[in-house]
Amino acid sequence: ERAYRQYLQRGEPRAAALVALALAEDHFHRLARSVGQGWLLRAERHLEELPDGSERGWLYRLRFVIALDAEGKPEEAMEYADRALEIARQVGDTDLAALALQDRGRALVALGRVKEGMALIDEAMVAATAGELTPRTTGRAYCNMLSTCERLGDFGRAAEWQEATHTWCEPHADSG
Repeated sequence: ERAYRQYLQRGEPRAAALVALALAEDHFHRLARSVGQGWLLRAERHLEELPDGSERGWLYRLRFVIALDAEGKPEEAMEYADRALEIARQVGDTDLAALALQDRGRALVALGRVKEGMALIDEAMVAATAGELTPRTTGRAYCNMLSTCERLGDFGRAAEWQEATHTWCEPHADSG
């Protein structure tokens, strides 16, 4: 919250919006949805007058998470994933692109299009285990894949990705 205030004081609304999005996501994960919603609206306010950038893509990604996980609206979630993916590709944000691709897959699974959805999740996991993403995004991708496999009972796929992820973690032994 202090970083958010400092970015505002320095006149950096994009950076402030990114921090607000991170705070919103954190609160949503802790099931403090009202607090998360407040931070999300604040981020939207900062971004509404700015041209599209990766920050807006991350906003759409958080909207995806809310639509799919909190509201159970996979069709709406798919629209947010598509918007995030489009922006990620336009601005070259590989972390956002991988998560948005995976999110699209998760929405497809929720819509009963399991084979198509899991193919996208697998594609995103390739980026994660190939070292193309930041460690935080790699962890997010892994958790999303694992929870989807768990819901489907696809333990064979989960085991294959666990082995690939273990190989990725070896150089990061302190934090793996």
